Amino acid sequence: MQIFLVESYYDGSHKSWADGLIANSKHNFTLFNLPGRSWKWRMQGSAITIAELINKKNLRPDIILSSSLIDLACLRTLVNYKNIKYVLYMHENQLTYPLSIYSKDNYQELSLGYLNYKSCLSSDYVIFNSEYHQRVFLDACTQLLLKMPDYQNLYSIDRIKEKSTVIPVGLDTGILNQFLSSGKCNETESPTLLWNHRWEYDKNPDLFLKLISDLEKTGIDFRLNFTNIKNNDLVNKIKNDYGHKINYIGHCHNYEDYLQVLLDSDIIPVTSSHDFFGLSVLEAIYMGCQPILPNDLCYSEHFISDPAPYIYADYEELLSKTLFFIKTWKFKSPKTDNPSIKDYNWKKVVERYDNYLEGIV
Repeated sequence: MQIFLVESYYDGSHKSWADGLIANSKHNFTLFNLPGRSWKWRMQGSAITIAELINKKNLRPDIILSSSLIDLACLRTLVNYKNIKYVLYMHENQLTYPLSIYSKDNYQELSLGYLNYKSCLSSDYVIFNSEYHQRVFLDACTQLLLKMPDYQNLYSIDRIKEKSTVIPVGLDTGILNQFLSSGKCNETESPTLLWNHRWEYDKNPDLFLKLISDLEKTGIDFRLNFTNIKNNDLVNKIKNDYGHKINYIGHCHNYEDYLQVLLDSDIIPVTSSHDFFGLSVLEAIYMGCQPILPNDLCYSEHFISDPAPYIYADYEELLSKTLFFIKTWKFKSPKTDNPSIKDYNWKKVVERYDNYLEGIV
Protein backbone atom coordinates (compact mmCIF):
# COMPACT_ATOMS: atom_id res chain seq x y z
CA MET A 1 0.00 0.00 0.00
CA GLN A 2 0.96 3.64 -0.42
CA ILE A 3 0.78 5.33 2.96
CA PHE A 4 1.42 9.00 3.68
CA LEU A 5 2.80 9.37 7.19
CA VAL A 6 2.29 12.82 8.69
CA GLU A 7 4.47 13.81 11.64
CA SER A 8 4.20 17.51 12.44
CA TYR A 9 6.57 17.23 15.42
CA TYR A 10 9.52 15.23 14.10
CA ASP A 11 11.58 14.80 17.26
CA GLY A 12 11.90 12.57 20.31
CA SER A 13 9.43 9.71 20.62
CA HIS A 14 7.44 11.04 17.64
CA LYS A 15 10.51 10.71 15.42
CA SER A 16 11.32 7.30 16.87
CA TRP A 17 7.80 6.07 16.07
CA ALA A 18 7.81 7.43 12.50
CA ASP A 19 11.30 6.19 11.67
CA GLY A 20 10.71 2.77 13.19
CA LEU A 21 7.43 2.24 11.38
CA ILE A 22 8.84 3.30 8.01
CA ALA A 23 12.00 1.22 8.42
CA ASN A 24 10.18 -1.99 9.37
CA SER A 25 6.86 -1.98 7.51
CA LYS A 26 6.41 -3.91 4.28
CA HIS A 27 4.34 -1.06 2.85
CA ASN A 28 5.52 2.04 0.99
CA PHE A 29 5.63 5.13 3.19
CA THR A 30 6.09 8.76 2.22
CA LEU A 31 6.98 10.96 5.20
CA PHE A 32 5.63 14.50 5.57
CA ASN A 33 7.22 16.10 8.59
CA LEU A 34 7.98 19.41 10.27
CA PRO A 35 10.70 20.20 12.85
CA GLY A 36 9.94 19.23 16.45
CA ARG A 37 9.43 22.64 18.01
CA SER A 38 6.59 25.06 18.90
CA TRP A 39 4.16 22.24 19.62
CA LYS A 40 1.12 24.48 20.18
CA TRP A 41 1.64 26.08 16.79
CA ARG A 42 2.09 22.64 15.26
CA MET A 43 -1.33 21.61 16.59
CA GLN A 44 -3.04 24.70 15.21
CA GLY A 45 -1.14 25.44 12.01
CA SER A 46 0.70 22.36 10.72
CA ALA A 47 -2.31 20.97 8.81
CA ILE A 48 -2.22 23.92 6.41
CA THR A 49 1.48 23.51 5.65
CA ILE A 50 1.38 19.72 5.33
CA ALA A 51 -1.75 19.76 3.15
CA GLU A 52 0.14 21.96 0.68
CA LEU A 53 3.05 19.50 0.67
CA ILE A 54 0.71 16.55 0.10
CA ASN A 55 -1.15 18.30 -2.72
CA LYS A 56 2.14 18.93 -4.54
CA LYS A 57 3.04 15.25 -4.39
CA ASN A 58 2.22 13.41 -7.61
CA LEU A 59 1.17 10.24 -5.82
CA ARG A 60 -2.19 9.11 -4.48
CA PRO A 61 -2.09 7.36 -1.08
CA ASP A 62 -4.30 4.55 0.14
CA ILE A 63 -4.07 5.86 3.72
CA ILE A 64 -2.98 9.04 5.45
CA LEU A 65 -1.63 8.11 8.88
CA SER A 66 -1.08 11.15 11.06
CA SER A 67 0.41 11.70 14.49
CA SER A 68 -1.65 13.60 17.04
CA LEU A 69 -0.10 17.11 17.09
CA ILE A 70 -2.29 18.32 14.25
CA ASP A 71 -5.77 19.53 13.38
CA LEU A 72 -6.85 16.45 11.42
CA ALA A 73 -10.23 17.88 10.44
CA CYS A 74 -8.44 20.83 8.82
CA LEU A 75 -5.96 18.54 7.07
CA ARG A 76 -8.73 16.35 5.71
CA THR A 77 -10.56 19.39 4.34
CA LEU A 78 -7.51 20.86 2.59
CA VAL A 79 -6.03 17.71 1.03
CA ASN A 80 -7.15 17.32 -2.59
CA TYR A 81 -7.33 13.52 -2.53
CA LYS A 82 -10.80 12.18 -1.76
CA ASN A 83 -12.09 8.75 -0.74
CA ILE A 84 -9.00 7.75 1.21
CA LYS A 85 -8.81 6.60 4.82
CA TYR A 86 -7.43 8.82 7.60
CA VAL A 87 -5.87 7.19 10.67
CA LEU A 88 -4.84 9.21 13.74
CA TYR A 89 -2.06 7.94 16.01
CA MET A 90 -2.50 9.32 19.53
CA HIS A 91 0.94 9.84 21.07
CA GLU A 92 -0.48 12.19 23.67
CA ASN A 93 -3.43 14.45 24.37
CA GLN A 94 -3.86 17.84 25.98
CA LEU A 95 -6.96 16.98 28.03
CA THR A 96 -5.10 14.79 30.51
CA TYR A 97 -1.65 16.31 30.12
CA PRO A 98 -0.93 17.91 33.52
CA LEU A 99 -0.87 21.70 33.57
CA SER A 100 2.08 23.49 35.06
CA ILE A 101 1.39 25.48 38.23
CA TYR A 102 3.03 28.36 36.37
CA SER A 103 0.69 28.15 33.36
CA LYS A 104 -1.22 31.33 32.60
CA ASP A 105 -2.76 29.81 29.49
CA ASN A 106 -5.26 27.29 30.86
CA TYR A 107 -8.00 28.22 28.41
CA GLN A 108 -5.66 27.63 25.51
CA GLU A 109 -4.72 24.22 26.89
CA LEU A 110 -8.43 23.29 27.08
CA SER A 111 -8.96 24.40 23.49
CA LEU A 112 -6.08 22.18 22.38
CA GLY A 113 -7.66 19.26 24.22
CA TYR A 114 -10.89 19.94 22.36
CA LEU A 115 -8.87 19.93 19.14
CA ASN A 116 -7.63 16.42 20.04
CA TYR A 117 -11.23 15.33 20.50
CA LYS A 118 -12.30 16.78 17.13
CA SER A 119 -9.33 15.16 15.37
CA CYS A 120 -10.33 11.76 16.76
CA LEU A 121 -13.94 12.32 15.74
CA SER A 122 -13.03 13.36 12.18
CA SER A 123 -10.63 10.46 11.59
CA ASP A 124 -11.74 7.11 10.19
CA TYR A 125 -9.70 5.17 12.75
CA VAL A 126 -7.75 6.01 15.90
CA ILE A 127 -4.73 4.18 17.33
CA PHE A 128 -3.62 4.81 20.92
CA ASN A 129 -0.12 3.95 22.16
CA SER A 130 -1.40 2.35 25.40
CA GLU A 131 -4.60 1.09 26.98
CA TYR A 132 -4.08 3.60 29.78
CA HIS A 133 -3.98 6.47 27.29
CA GLN A 134 -7.15 5.34 25.54
CA ARG A 135 -9.03 5.03 28.83
CA VAL A 136 -8.04 8.36 30.38
CA PHE A 137 -8.54 10.30 27.15
CA LEU A 138 -12.05 9.00 26.49
CA ASP A 139 -12.98 9.63 30.13
CA ALA A 140 -11.63 13.17 29.87
CA CYS A 141 -13.58 13.79 26.65
CA THR A 142 -16.77 12.80 28.44
CA GLN A 143 -16.02 15.18 31.31
CA LEU A 144 -15.21 17.96 28.86
CA LEU A 145 -18.48 17.59 26.95
CA LEU A 146 -20.49 17.48 30.17
CA LYS A 147 -19.27 21.01 30.88
CA MET A 148 -20.74 22.35 27.64
CA PRO A 149 -23.97 24.41 27.94
CA ASP A 150 -25.98 22.40 25.39
CA TYR A 151 -25.68 19.99 22.44
CA GLN A 152 -23.08 18.01 24.35
CA ASN A 153 -22.93 15.19 21.78
CA LEU A 154 -21.97 12.57 24.35
CA TYR A 155 -22.76 9.82 21.84
CA SER A 156 -19.60 10.86 19.96
CA ILE A 157 -17.40 9.31 22.66
CA ASP A 158 -18.76 5.86 21.80
CA ARG A 159 -18.10 6.55 18.12
CA ILE A 160 -14.45 7.28 18.88
CA LYS A 161 -14.17 4.21 21.09
CA GLU A 162 -15.69 1.94 18.44
CA LYS A 163 -13.10 2.96 15.85
CA SER A 164 -10.14 2.87 18.26
CA THR A 165 -7.45 0.29 18.94
CA VAL A 166 -4.15 0.12 20.83
CA ILE A 167 -0.78 -0.51 19.17
CA PRO A 168 2.41 0.41 21.06
CA VAL A 169 5.51 2.20 19.86
CA GLY A 170 8.24 -0.26 18.90
CA LEU A 171 11.76 -0.53 20.25
CA ASP A 172 14.88 -0.92 18.10
CA THR A 173 15.99 -3.96 20.09
CA GLY A 174 18.74 -4.72 17.56
CA ILE A 175 20.95 -1.88 18.74
CA LEU A 176 19.90 -2.47 22.37
CA ASN A 177 20.93 -6.12 22.16
CA GLN A 178 24.22 -5.11 20.56
CA PHE A 179 25.03 -2.91 23.53
CA LEU A 180 23.98 -5.58 26.00
CA SER A 181 26.16 -8.23 24.35
CA SER A 182 29.25 -6.20 23.47
CA GLY A 183 29.07 -3.08 25.63
CA LYS A 184 31.03 -2.81 28.86
CA CYS A 185 29.50 -1.47 32.07
CA ASN A 186 31.57 0.91 34.11
CA GLU A 187 32.30 -1.00 37.30
CA THR A 188 31.26 0.85 40.43
CA GLU A 189 31.20 -0.07 44.10
CA SER A 190 27.65 1.19 44.50
CA PRO A 191 24.55 1.26 42.27
CA THR A 192 23.80 4.16 39.94
CA LEU A 193 20.37 5.83 39.88
CA LEU A 194 19.20 7.12 36.48
CA TRP A 195 17.28 10.19 35.34
CA ASN A 196 16.65 9.98 31.56
CA HIS A 197 13.57 12.19 31.03
CA ARG A 198 12.89 15.77 30.05
CA TRP A 199 13.58 18.07 32.99
CA GLU A 200 10.06 19.48 32.99
CA TYR A 201 7.23 19.73 35.48
CA ASP A 202 5.24 16.76 34.15
CA LYS A 203 8.19 14.45 34.91
CA ASN A 204 8.30 15.81 38.48
CA PRO A 205 12.07 16.43 38.79
CA ASP A 206 11.60 18.10 42.19
CA LEU A 207 10.37 14.79 43.59
CA PHE A 208 13.43 13.05 42.15
CA LEU A 209 15.70 15.60 43.86
CA LYS A 210 13.79 15.09 47.12
CA LEU A 211 14.34 11.35 46.78
CA ILE A 212 18.09 11.88 46.33
CA SER A 213 18.20 14.19 49.33
CA ASP A 214 16.34 11.74 51.56
CA LEU A 215 18.53 8.85 50.39
CA GLU A 216 21.62 10.84 51.28
CA LYS A 217 20.29 11.42 54.79
CA THR A 218 20.22 7.65 55.36
CA GLY A 219 23.96 7.43 54.69
CA ILE A 220 23.50 4.76 52.00
CA ASP A 221 25.99 4.84 49.11
CA PHE A 222 24.80 5.38 45.53
CA ARG A 223 25.79 7.15 42.32
CA LEU A 224 23.83 9.28 39.81
CA ASN A 225 23.41 9.56 36.03
CA PHE A 226 21.44 12.41 34.46
CA THR A 227 20.69 12.52 30.73
CA ASN A 228 18.58 14.84 28.58
CA ILE A 229 19.54 17.98 30.52
CA LYS A 230 20.52 20.80 28.17
CA ASN A 231 20.34 23.80 30.53
CA ASN A 232 23.86 24.69 31.72
CA ASP A 233 22.60 26.59 34.77
CA LEU A 234 20.61 23.54 35.85
CA VAL A 235 23.60 21.26 35.25
CA ASN A 236 25.80 23.50 37.38
CA LYS A 237 23.21 23.63 40.18
CA ILE A 238 22.86 19.84 40.32
CA LYS A 239 26.64 19.47 40.19
CA ASN A 240 26.97 21.91 43.05
CA ASP A 241 24.49 19.94 45.18
CA TYR A 242 25.35 16.36 44.19
CA GLY A 243 28.61 16.53 42.25
CA HIS A 244 30.27 14.07 44.61
CA LYS A 245 27.81 11.39 43.46
CA ILE A 246 27.48 12.13 39.73
CA ASN A 247 28.96 9.85 37.09
CA TYR A 248 27.30 11.61 34.15
CA ILE A 249 25.19 14.70 33.66
CA GLY A 250 24.22 16.54 30.47
CA HIS A 251 22.75 15.90 27.05
CA CYS A 252 23.88 12.90 25.01
CA HIS A 253 24.62 14.03 21.46
CA ASN A 254 23.92 10.64 19.85
CA TYR A 255 21.90 7.53 20.61
CA GLU A 256 24.95 5.34 21.21
CA ASP A 257 26.24 7.65 23.94
CA TYR A 258 22.79 7.64 25.50
CA LEU A 259 22.65 3.84 25.52
CA GLN A 260 26.05 3.71 27.19
CA VAL A 261 24.69 5.84 30.03
CA LEU A 262 21.73 3.45 30.35
CA LEU A 263 24.12 0.50 30.41
CA ASP A 264 26.10 2.20 33.17
CA SER A 265 22.94 2.72 35.26
CA ASP A 266 21.30 0.25 37.64
CA ILE A 267 18.06 1.65 39.09
CA ILE A 268 15.49 4.00 37.53
CA PRO A 269 13.11 5.56 40.08
CA VAL A 270 10.41 7.23 37.96
CA THR A 271 8.71 10.24 39.52
CA SER A 272 6.60 11.31 36.53
CA SER A 273 3.08 12.61 37.00
CA HIS A 274 2.38 11.91 33.32
CA ASP A 275 3.35 9.29 30.75
CA PHE A 276 1.13 7.88 28.01
CA PHE A 277 3.62 5.20 26.97
CA GLY A 278 7.08 5.70 28.52
CA LEU A 279 9.57 4.86 25.75
CA SER A 280 12.58 6.11 27.72
CA VAL A 281 11.54 4.01 30.72
CA LEU A 282 11.23 0.88 28.57
CA GLU A 283 14.65 1.53 27.03
CA ALA A 284 16.19 1.76 30.49
CA ILE A 285 14.47 -1.43 31.71
CA TYR A 286 15.57 -3.29 28.58
CA MET A 287 19.14 -2.17 29.22
CA GLY A 288 19.02 -3.72 32.68
CA CYS A 289 17.83 -0.95 34.99
CA GLN A 290 15.66 -1.97 37.92
CA PRO A 291 12.46 0.11 37.62
CA ILE A 292 10.48 1.76 40.42
CA LEU A 293 7.28 3.08 38.86
CA PRO A 294 4.13 5.00 39.90
CA ASN A 295 0.98 2.88 39.99
CA ASP A 296 -1.41 5.34 38.33
CA LEU A 297 0.10 5.67 34.83
CA CYS A 298 0.76 3.38 31.87
CA TYR A 299 3.67 1.35 33.20
CA SER A 300 1.90 -1.65 34.70
CA GLU A 301 0.62 -2.86 31.31
CA HIS A 302 4.18 -3.21 29.95
CA PHE A 303 5.04 -6.25 32.08
CA ILE A 304 4.44 -9.90 31.28
CA SER A 305 4.90 -10.96 34.89
CA ASP A 306 3.38 -9.36 37.98
CA PRO A 307 4.53 -5.71 38.06
CA ALA A 308 3.82 -5.29 41.78
CA PRO A 309 7.48 -5.49 42.93
CA TYR A 310 8.30 -2.46 40.76
CA ILE A 311 5.22 -0.33 41.46
CA TYR A 312 4.77 2.24 44.23
CA ALA A 313 1.62 3.97 45.48
CA ASP A 314 3.08 6.96 47.34
CA TYR A 315 6.34 8.70 48.16
CA GLU A 316 7.03 6.59 51.24
CA GLU A 317 6.85 3.43 49.13
CA LEU A 318 9.04 5.01 46.44
CA LEU A 319 11.69 5.78 49.06
CA SER A 320 11.49 2.36 50.71
CA LYS A 321 11.68 0.44 47.41
CA THR A 322 14.61 2.55 46.21
CA LEU A 323 16.43 1.82 49.47
CA PHE A 324 15.66 -1.88 49.09
CA PHE A 325 17.05 -2.08 45.55
CA ILE A 326 20.17 -0.12 46.53
CA LYS A 327 20.83 -2.42 49.50
CA THR A 328 20.30 -5.63 47.48
CA TRP A 329 22.24 -4.45 44.41
CA LYS A 330 25.16 -6.47 43.12
CA PHE A 331 27.33 -5.53 40.14
CA LYS A 332 26.51 -7.70 37.16
CA SER A 333 27.95 -7.64 33.64
CA PRO A 334 26.23 -8.39 31.41
CA LYS A 335 22.89 -7.55 33.04
CA THR A 336 20.59 -10.56 32.84
CA ASP A 337 17.90 -10.38 35.51
CA ASN A 338 15.96 -7.28 34.46
CA PRO A 339 12.17 -7.55 34.78
CA SER A 340 10.14 -9.37 32.16
CA ILE A 341 8.67 -6.64 29.93
CA LYS A 342 6.55 -7.23 26.86
CA ASP A 343 8.31 -7.73 23.55
CA TYR A 344 8.13 -4.37 21.78
CA ASN A 345 10.67 -5.33 19.13
CA TRP A 346 9.79 -3.31 16.02
CA LYS A 347 10.06 -6.48 13.90
CA LYS A 348 7.09 -7.92 15.82
CA VAL A 349 5.14 -4.75 16.57
CA VAL A 350 5.16 -3.71 12.92
CA GLU A 351 3.13 -6.80 12.02
CA ARG A 352 0.30 -5.36 14.12
CA TYR A 353 0.50 -2.07 12.24
CA ASP A 354 0.66 -3.74 8.83
CA ASN A 355 -2.22 -6.11 9.52
CA TYR A 356 -4.35 -3.34 10.97
CA LEU A 357 -3.75 -0.93 8.10
CA GLU A 358 -4.40 -3.65 5.51
CA GLY A 359 -7.69 -4.44 7.19
CA ILE A 360 -9.12 -0.94 6.84
CA VAL A 361 -8.60 -0.36 3.11
